[in-house]
Amino acid sequence: MFMPKEHELRPPHLPANIARLAAFRAVMSAGTVIGAAGQLGVTQPALTRQIAALEAELGIVLFERIRKRLVPTREAEALLVEVSRILAAVEEIPSLVRQIRSSTRARLRVVVTPRLAAGLLTPALAAFADEHPDVAVTVEMLARPELERWIAREQFDLGLSALPVNNPVVQSEFLFEVPAVVAMPRDHPLAGRRAVRADDLREERWVSTIKGTRIRAEMDDLFQQAGLEPAVHVEASNTIIASLLAASGVGLMLTDPVSARAIAGDRLRMPRWEPPHCMRYGVILPRTRSPSPTAELFLDVVRRTVREVIAEWELSER
Repeated sequence: MFMPKEHELRPPHLPANIARLAAFRAVMSAGTVIGAAGQLGVTQPALTRQIAALEAELGIVLFERIRKRLVPTREAEALLVEVSRILAAVEEIPSLVRQIRSSTRARLRVVVTPRLAAGLLTPALAAFADEHPDVAVTVEMLARPELERWIAREQFDLGLSALPVNNPVVQSEFLFEVPAVVAMPRDHPLAGRRAVRADDLREERWVSTIKGTRIRAEMDDLFQQAGLEPAVHVEASNTIIASLLAASGVGLMLTDPVSARAIAGDRLRMPRWEPPHCMRYGVILPRTRSPSPTAELFLDVVRRTVREVIAEWELSER
């Protein structure tokens, strides 16, 4: 029986491992092997072998074989988001190479968690773009675990995130800390207080980020220390959504005043958590190399922005 050679199992110019990811995405998109094979310009048997090779490589089942159809598993649905991101980056490489060849502009790649996107990164990048208009900047917003992985792989020059960081392949630099607050609408019965304790909040509904996020872990720890468990009414994928929900009265939210003010502004009141608990933030850098001159310039702007943001918040507290 004729067996096609390895290069015949994938579209031209794609390495084997990337081709398997492309085959997976195509099947998920088309819904059928026939449709996916047509998208990629390969035969149906070749595409089926690509999927089987990917499943063997990953050690998970991506599709159930039901009546000659490939039905995605829960694992396949979860994997699709990351695979789509990887392939999108791969597909941008030719365009990026053309830009590099046609331009001598310096480049800066920044990744940020949602908590710091509005409160710190936005004003810092606005100032940086004004002072260094010739630098091409790429920004990505990712959850904390993804951010650390992307920095470790040196896909970005630096990241802005909550601390501490316990990943041995990245290093961190402290930037600032602020007290934890409880965000609530301005008309909430507790909104006039300067501080609230867990006992004051035992009957309240809460909005929080999902399990596994840093801020959710801090919230759970604080309530556990008080011998209570928060009644989480809504879980959001990131602090931007959670802050907007809190401002709309869906529930209270444990957060920091810098990010909450930047996201929801005057719609929130933010009594401090009592006893005091500080939330710390910093820069995450690859451990294997020093920051580029462009990254150092941006870090200077970030440090200056931190001073301005903290001064503005402290003024609003008076």
